Amino acid sequence: IDESEHLPFRALECLRRIYDFSNTALILVGTRKLKNNLTGIGRNDYNEYGQLSSRIGAKWELKGLCYQNKEGLKDEDLKTLCKHFDVEDKKAIDLVFNLARGNFRKSEKLLKRACEFADGKAVELKHIEAAASFLMLG
Repeated sequence: IDESEHLPFRALECLRRIYDFSNTALILVGTRKLKNNLTGIGRNDYNEYGQLSSRIGAKWELKGLCYQNKEGLKDEDLKTLCKHFDVEDKKAIDLVFNLARGNFRKSEKLLKRACEFADGKAVELKHIEAAASFLMLG
């Protein structure tokens, strides 16, 4: 369930009951606020959240699309996304990474717009730059 940080306590309780009765895994996706909502941290009614937090099987923090670190290629996700749009030039991928800062939605939007600017031709650095300007990313 995407954007789960927006769910009120009653909705989270309903999901807990669905989980209990169906024995089906639920995956809640959201911002850091979701963790606080599931644990009740910082709330006066902290104890009411015990039943929710006791059912958390695992927590993953996704950092977004990343391209490289000091050791070299860290994650293939951004490279794969760019390849989907026929963008394989390292400078172009670096530019997408720097402009979208790892945000998948921004990366995809930027690449789609760059494809439109390329007008059926290969996407080049200038198309990504034009798309970034159009989307107010750079």
